[in-house]
Amino acid sequence: MDKIIKLQSHNEAHLLCGMHDANFRLIEKEYKVKLNLRGEHLKITGSLPNIKKATLLIEYILGSSRSGEDKIGTIDLSYLIANFKKPKKIGSLEIPEILPRAIYHKANLSDSYKRRIY
Repeated sequence: MDKIIKLQSHNEAHLLCGMHDANFRLIEKEYKVKLNLRGEHLKITGSLPNIKKATLLIEYILGSSRSGEDKIGTIDLSYLIANFKKPKKIGSLEIPEILPRAIYHKANLSDSYKRRIY
């Protein structure tokens, strides 16, 4: 089964792909779909339930891009995937409680504090 989403700009394509297609690979891995970008058309291939889940995430990312978000990082995408996998009421997003220690420390703490912890 396939679904095609039409993108509005090259910036949206760049945002979805991420650096070196890292965002694409993460979405493909988590939702067990295949993403193929040709021009302004994003083709999602996989089983119907997986396509629906991946489409919700992608449309959310595109919506935030169209409302002014500049970029999305791998950590941001991981948070979004974790939230979209949880059965929650519409419109509520949470930051996952557990972060990999290495990501948290590298991204948020000063060098002197890191040295004290390790």
